[in-house]
Formats: sequence, structure tokens, C-alpha cells
Amino acid sequence: MLESIRRWAARGLDSRQADLLDKMAAYARRDILEMTTGAGSGHPGGSLSSVGIYLLLLSALDTEAGDRLVVSHGHTAAGIYAALGRMGFVEPEEVVAGFRRKGSPYEGHPSLQVPGISGCGFAAAARQQGKDSRIYVVMGDGEQSKGQLSEAREFAVSHGLNRLTAVIDYNRQQASGPLEDILPQQIAAKYQAAGWTVEQANGHDFPALYQALKRAEASGCPSVVIAETVMGYGVPGRENDYTFHGAPLSREKLESCAPALKGTGPRLPKKETAALSGFRGLDGGKRKVYPADAKTDLRSAFGTALLDVARISQGKGLAVFDCDLMESVKVSSIAREFPASFYEGGIAEENAVTAAAAMAKAGVLAFAAGFGAFMVDEVYSQLRMIDINHAPLKIAATHCGLDVGEDGKTHQCLDYLSLLSNLRYMQVLAPADPNQADAMVRCMVQSGEAQCLCMGRSKTAVLTHEDGTPFFGDDYQFHYGEGHWLRQGKDAVIITFGMMAAKALEAWKQLKDRGIETAVYLVSCPGAYVAADMKTAADTGFVVTYEDHFVESGMGKEIGAFFARNGLSCKLICLGVKEYGCSAKPEELYQMQGLSPADLANVIIRGITS
Repeated sequence: MLESIRRWAARGLDSRQADLLDKMAAYARRDILEMTTGAGSGHPGGSLSSVGIYLLLLSALDTEAGDRLVVSHGHTAAGIYAALGRMGFVEPEEVVAGFRRKGSPYEGHPSLQVPGISGCGFAAAARQQGKDSRIYVVMGDGEQSKGQLSEAREFAVSHGLNRLTAVIDYNRQQASGPLEDILPQQIAAKYQAAGWTVEQANGHDFPALYQALKRAEASGCPSVVIAETVMGYGVPGRENDYTFHGAPLSREKLESCAPALKGTGPRLPKKETAALSGFRGLDGGKRKVYPADAKTDLRSAFGTALLDVARISQGKGLAVFDCDLMESVKVSSIAREFPASFYEGGIAEENAVTAAAAMAKAGVLAFAAGFGAFMVDEVYSQLRMIDINHAPLKIAATHCGLDVGEDGKTHQCLDYLSLLSNLRYMQVLAPADPNQADAMVRCMVQSGEAQCLCMGRSKTAVLTHEDGTPFFGDDYQFHYGEGHWLRQGKDAVIITFGMMAAKALEAWKQLKDRGIETAVYLVSCPGAYVAADMKTAADTGFVVTYEDHFVESGMGKEIGAFFARNGLSCKLICLGVKEYGCSAKPEELYQMQGLSPADLANVIIRGITS
């Protein structure tokens, strides 16, 4: 009988199975109270209202077919843990003892360390991988006011994610009071307006909830079941009490009001869970080498390289997300040639990066492309969660730095390094010319790391050796963390990255004409510095960092900290952006910020002669 629960979906839910689920739910609610009271913290109210939803969905999942359960309202962690315990994914005793405790995977809000919890949004990945999977997303009612959910509703319909079913725990209570007192919402109307099928049912009545799910799934379009539940269900005196949202019972209160259940209660035998698909890289193809006299923008080099990768794989295993900027970020060719691999997210960046990250976690090579102001600044909260979940997302952030020019301060992304440096697992790649951009893209498609390719807007020259040949020529292969001595010199060292490298070489020429031997060192991956090269730079006694990022929080600050940590001593001057820019041509903006090649040369001259 217990094992048959796992096979009920194909035949329907009979009365015996519904009775068994009712008994399991009762014990799961006791587990929730034991968890939260034992930890002295947690969110029992919503966990008690949603645990039946979790039990029903977990019993229906076909994980071998790729079905996924996504937990959106993470404060109901005790509810999902209790359901996982009863359904055989984890041991109930371990959950109760470990909830919110040091060293336990059962944290206050669920993470991917817990078997059975997949992350967020796998519907697009399942379809692209040819799987007939169903994705269930369990959400709270309060979060329906969030803008990202509006983006997701429209995205699901636009892209035909018809195997996606959401279930809303509609208990009408939030942390600070009733939902209608905080921010009244017309939840059903929101989904209907977006084109979803909407069903409603009693969330504590397993047969009714089952029938609503079956009707929703049969609709042939994205669907939502609004499950009407009771906050704190099953606890006398605390039902429909919003203060129970995040306030566990005392031990005395638990003993007096918890159901008097005997024994360990029903649970399913231990179940092996199917892991998420691992990263699958694609063939990077043969390098494209731009000649010394070429001049193109880095975003075009990115788009050309990615299109080459798509052609090699015929678009299989690749997903490219755009946010209404396909021409500007140079992915329009992929949209035309490989429409099944292209996802237009519209002006909804938060949903786009979240969906792309989910596809990356499911084993698809996923790129999200957009302006730095949107792909880094605007979506930082999403990037933080992506980082926590170790999703190997690839971001192409164009229009970084002052180079955005006439678009003005709102679009000049001047803080991308400082923001990205807070992400523990995100690698930053900053190409200095089209050849290095091409090599970085071909490396990215084979790397299982989360990476952000940071590029400017304008056309830039190909970097060359002193003999005029391309610096990143035919034999160049990019390796994460590497640096390059573009020029050698003994009097001072300019340390730079990205598109500022060409300007640094102009300053080097000006200084050379005046008899000053200055080295130019290129950092390819801000945040990763080669110790031997940093020591060589410091040994000259004079280092100038040169960037178009906010000077207080960019590479210069990191280099200074690196020197201090490693006992390196020298004169250090940091040149960077001192104030938000305005609308002007890029070269005018660099001059206004004291960042022209002539400004750099003069700083070095003064530093040497002072």
C-alpha cells in the first residue's frame, strides 16, 4: 500500500490512498512542530498549510522522467522537509534533529543540498532536452505581488511551457497580517490575464486537490491551482493566526496542543533520487583571428563566436536568452538560425537570468545577454541566489563602463566588478580586444563554471606586439586567471583590463617617446591575480592601476589589498571613475574623468619625478 502511493498518478487517487495521505499529513505536521519548536525558530504556520500540497506532489513525481518540484516560498522549509521525510527522500528523525542546526543540510530555507529539491524553473530545459517532464512550482500567496512572477507568467505562455503547473498555498496570511490588509491581490485574474488555466480547490482535501491538478494538467497550457488552505492548520487556537507565520510554539504549548499521535507514523521506504543533469560543454570550434588592422566591438566578436559554436552543435544543448536587445548584444543571428535555442525574455531581466540559470543547472549551456546595467546591476538579487545554487550560468554583459557614452549615467555600468566580486562562484572575464573575446567565448562553452563576460560598447583596435602582429594570435588559447605583459619596462607598471588596455598602450607610446620605460600588464580576469606577476610589478617601485570602473571599489582596490596581503611594497596610484558620467562621447567622458591616455602618461611622469 505504501509503495502504491508512488504509482497513483496513472490510475487516480482512490479512497484508501487518500486516507493514507491524510495520516501521513498528520504525522508530517507533528514533525513540523517538533522541528520548529526544537530549533526555537522557523515558520510553522505556512509549513502546516502547505505540507499536504508537498505530499501530494512528491507522491506523483516521476523523477526518472525528469519531473521536478520547485519550492518558491522557502520559508515553508519545515513543510517540505517533513514531506520529504514521509515520502522516503530523507529520514524524518534526521530532519527533526537537524533542522536549522549547525552542520545540517536542513537549513532555515531549503537549498540544493537537500535530496528532492531541484531549484527553480526547469520547464524550458525539459522541453529543449526532449523530455516529457512536468514541472511543479509551489508558491505562497503573498509573493504573487512580486514583479518577477509577472515576468514569469508571461514568459511561460510566450514560450509554450505547457508542462508547467504552479500550486499556490492560498492561506491568506502574511508575516505582518492578512494578505488583504498588506497588498490586496486578484491572484486568479493575474494568471487568467496572462493566459494560464486556473483551477481552485481545498488544499487540505487530497481528492479535491488531485482532481484540480488533473484538470490543470489536461489544459494544454501553463496552469495554476489555487489551493485554499489554513495558516497553522491542525493546531487549535492558532489557525488563521498570522503571528504563527514565524513564531514556533513553546515546548509546553506543543505538548498541550499537538495531536496525540503514537509511534513513528506511516512513511515510504527510502527512495533514491535522480540528480540534476551535470554540465555538458559544447565544442568551441576553431578560433577566429582578427587581423592587426581590424577594428570591431567586443560584443560583435562575442556574437560571432557564439554563432559559430551554435552552428557546430546545430543549436543542440544551447540556450541563449535575450532581453529585447538582440541587435545590440549581437545574438540576432542565433535567433534567426536557431530559433529553438533562442529565448526572448523581453524587458524582464530578472526572470530571464533565473530561467537561464535553471536551464544551466539542468545541463543546458545557457547564456543570458544584455547591457551590464541590466545583467549585473538590475538582477543582482537573482545572481546571488544563482550563486548559492551553483548554477553554471554564462552572462554576456555588454555596454560596461564609461564606454556606453551618450546613453548617460543610468546605463553606464560602473560597479560591475564590485558587485560580481561578492559572488563566491562567479568568474569574471574581461576581454581586451576582439581576438581575446573570441578565445574567451570558446573557452566559456567548455567550462562548467559560472562566468560573466564583461565588454564595452565601442569598436576597439586589435592589440599587437611591438612588431605589429596580433598579440592574441593563432596560437593563443585563453586560460582562466591568466595575465599578460603587453609591454616591458623598468620605470613603472600600468596594470589594466578590458578596453582600457588600448588606451594604456597609447600612454606607453607617449612615455616611450619621452624616454620613460613603462611596462603594461593586462589582467584578463579581474579578481584573479598571478602572484609572480604582481611581485614583478611591485618590484619596480611604482604601479598605476587604470580602469573605467568606480575607483573606490574596482581592480585598484583589489590590487592594493593583494599587495598588502602578500607583503608587497611600492608606490600605488589608482586611476578610475570618480563620479557618475553624463551623456557625451566616450572619449569626452574619459577626459572628464582624467582617464585619457595623456592623463595616464602625466600621472606616471609626475610619479617618477616627484
